Amino acid sequence: MHRITTSCLIIGALLALSANDHRPFDFSYSPDPREALWVDSVFNALSEEERIGQLFMLRAHADKDSAYEQQVEDLIRRYKPAGLCFFNPTFAGTVEKQAALTNRYQSASPRLPLMIAADFENGVGMRYRGSAVSFPRAMMLGAVQENRLIYDMGREIARQCLRMGVNVNFAPDTDINNNAANPVINERSYGEDRYNVTAKAFQYMMGLQDGGLLASAKHFPGHGDTNMDSHFDLPLVPFGLERLDSLELFPFRALSQAGVGSVMVAHLNVPALDNRPNRPTSLSRPAIADLLRKKIGFEGLIMTDAMEMEGVKKSFLIPPMPTSKRCAPEMTWCCCRRILQPPCLPYPQRSPTAHSTGKRSMPASNACCAPNTGSAFSSPNSPSWPASGAM
Repeated sequence: MHRITTSCLIIGALLALSANDHRPFDFSYSPDPREALWVDSVFNALSEEERIGQLFMLRAHADKDSAYEQQVEDLIRRYKPAGLCFFNPTFAGTVEKQAALTNRYQSASPRLPLMIAADFENGVGMRYRGSAVSFPRAMMLGAVQENRLIYDMGREIARQCLRMGVNVNFAPDTDINNNAANPVINERSYGEDRYNVTAKAFQYMMGLQDGGLLASAKHFPGHGDTNMDSHFDLPLVPFGLERLDSLELFPFRALSQAGVGSVMVAHLNVPALDNRPNRPTSLSRPAIADLLRKKIGFEGLIMTDAMEMEGVKKSFLIPPMPTSKRCAPEMTWCCCRRILQPPCLPYPQRSPTAHSTGKRSMPASNACCAPNTGSAFSSPNSPSWPASGAM
């Protein structure tokens, strides 16, 4: 009990010192009865195969040809996935192209609206270098003294995402950067101090979610102290439970209590949590169900990192696709409960007038429906940030 009380006091003080005058994002509010009615009616009518499809997200690209785009559409119609995660690795795609594809793919799934996601850690420009704004990367933001600026950044990124029809931003990166040899986290982290990382990640999360977007704390249970990239291998996190609890898990626990909407689980080998050989945390019941759900008490959406990454593929062989299908989009597993969202009832957010009372209001526009295809991704009232390159 003493440990729990102390932890709550530390987290409470931390969030109070993070220079945000907003209440934590509370998911315990009474939902609009129309939302529950719609979700229950649709879910109860799904076949077993369709329910399984709702546990997956497809990888979609905004920089490929029409044949690829048709493949994505065909997979949506066939498997009825929960959503799409957009990428633009060649930077040849544009925000207008992603918005147009989102409309097309949503039209292919009229019964089950797709949840659209992207990795926009430092803004839409992270994926669309030539057609959108890139904000400073996390390491630079770690030196910011006025944390409210990071909240404002989150609100602006949420505004831009909603115009594109994006529902989920896989951010903030909640890893603690305490290994200089880390090849994948590094400048994506707010730094090596657990309090500063948590305060910054909290601000970004609040900005995104107050702006009507679902945030996602990653990479649980902590990818900061590794010397290997989980895209290419399975990193080992050799530390004991006491160390993990006091450092790696600290920001995830704080953001969970503050109401982050989702958590992304990384492909990490953590023997202290699951001692089975080469068992990634993304496929570990002790890490997900026992630790994240039960001990930490996280009640939101849990997703894995991409399932085509070698951190999971090396130990769990995925049968090769036939030659004719090898260019088909990969699938990303979502370890989650029902994630259906009503087509005309967007993600709940707080209006400016509701901040003092904690009450909820729905945004005027529907983020789940047709996105705006305009290219104006800056506001005259937006803060002026130095540009940074996309990852």
